[in-house]
Amino acid sequence: SNASAYAPDMWHSLTDPSGSSYNGFWAPILIYEYLVNLTVIAFDLFLLVLFFQKRHAFPRLYIAFLIFVAVTTTIDNLGSLLVLTHKDLSTVFDKNLLQTYSGAAIWIPYMLVSKRVKATFIR
Repeated sequence: SNASAYAPDMWHSLTDPSGSSYNGFWAPILIYEYLVNLTVIAFDLFLLVLFFQKRHAFPRLYIAFLIFVAVTTTIDNLGSLLVLTHKDLSTVFDKNLLQTYSGAAIWIPYMLVSKRVKATFIR
């Protein structure tokens, strides 16, 4: 949804000191988001393979993935405080952060205690 920020004109206006919307934190935040999104996509694909192969490592790696997503989402939301002009916490800590932590709160215990998980991922 933020792909337009990487277009040359928008990138210039956000990251060049002479740009109309310049903030010194834009470049590091946009690069961070780009790298995190690439990592999440690669990790998703890797987990997908492990899931369908019913690998024993899947539950542990899925827990690590959920923690990684929660931490990076939190960092991203805190980073956005540095570039927002109105600094309204209600818009920064939005439903994505709530969904991330809710999902982790549900799936991490399930992966740790479920008999079905232990019986399924045995390879």
